Amino acid sequence: MPSSAAARSESMAPGPDRQESLKRFKSKDECTPSQLAGAAGLDFRGPASVVRGSPGLFSCFRRPGQMLLCMKAATVFVYEADEKKQATPKFAVPLAGISSLQEGRRVQLLREFAGVEYTLVFAGEDAAEEFSTLATAFAAVANKDEVKKRLKHKQVLSRRASTKFAREVAVRKAKFQPELEGDVVAETFAHVADETKGQPV
Repeated sequence: MPSSAAARSESMAPGPDRQESLKRFKSKDECTPSQLAGAAGLDFRGPASVVRGSPGLFSCFRRPGQMLLCMKAATVFVYEADEKKQATPKFAVPLAGISSLQEGRRVQLLREFAGVEYTLVFAGEDAAEEFSTLATAFAAVANKDEVKKRLKHKQVLSRRASTKFAREVAVRKAKFQPELEGDVVAETFAHVADETKGQPV
């Protein structure tokens, strides 16, 4: 029969959920899709091509890349499609202030007064519809939470450990969003102008 000290030590040992939580918080730079999911899971997970802005005349200068999208805590986390490169998301897109427009396999994430933020193309219409529906729903929740924060409400969002972790990652990774497609067009014009400077017309 174990001693009371041994029993007390065993009862204080972290359980499987707590151990997983500790693993998640061990490295702030590490956040695989499974770590992001935690015990509560993800609201959405699926592949899609991702382009910042709305692809237009000069979209050939930036090819859309196939990525893995994971949605949690009213945020879209964008990972490389290659599992070996999924130690951490490349960037995150908070859904607060975002609206979603679906047309077939394409979903556009728009911001009021700013236009198209991202264009996503999914493998099928069902996946696109599911993503767009969830993005719209969680954007509405995020917008309400922003209002509550401004009003200094203490209980704003769920206190689940995995959700807190997702928000912390979202704050860090939102800073790594790529530039808008319009910026790429401007850079392209500048590059062409430099190359043709001094050449006969």
